[in-house]
Amino acid sequence: MKKIAQILPLSILSFICLITSCSPEDEQELPNYSPVIFHDDFEWFTQGNLELNSWTNDVKVGNKPWKFETRNNNSYLLFTGFVSNNDVANGVTKDVVNESWIISKELDLDNSNKKRLTFISTQGFVSDTTKNDLTLYVIHNITNANADTVQLNFTKPVLGGQNFKWINSGIVNLEAFKGKIKIAFKATGSGTDGNADGTYEVDNIKVF
Repeated sequence: MKKIAQILPLSILSFICLITSCSPEDEQELPNYSPVIFHDDFEWFTQGNLELNSWTNDVKVGNKPWKFETRNNNSYLLFTGFVSNNDVANGVTKDVVNESWIISKELDLDNSNKKRLTFISTQGFVSDTTKNDLTLYVIHNITNANADTVQLNFTKPVLGGQNFKWINSGIVNLEAFKGKIKIAFKATGSGTDGNADGTYEVDNIKVF
């Protein structure tokens, strides 16, 4: 599919995707000259290979961790503060405030030619990012006792638009960092505030 995308007109490519059920990963391509030092499309979760999980949950506030989910045979990261009535009946509590991080394994940027990051993300029923937001961080200067955390900008899913529509992050520049780093996503939300119980999804994370 990657070679076809480089030579066929968009209309023909769209038809091919329609009849072959292209996944979100097919929509995000990298230049051939940029070796990828880290790529996770979470298909190991689809296949049940849980030993390949390289992510760590860190729930700062509340009791809602990031989860791995599958939709239309595509797996991805998901966070939501929403708690259904059925969940409540099964003993799940609604948190007033949620803050949860999902953190990658260590990556060595010294093996990267371009020092760039890309991924795709969606939002579902997010109406206000004041208390229901998705943010991106790089953790660097990592030692046994400490590390520095820097927030980075990326293209976020559009509020008020189509729910669960994959949006490309754009190319995130990592040139300010060197050596060992970790990629982290922080999500905030609420189980009691209907304006802050939306969902975020992240997939197809690449560092190159």
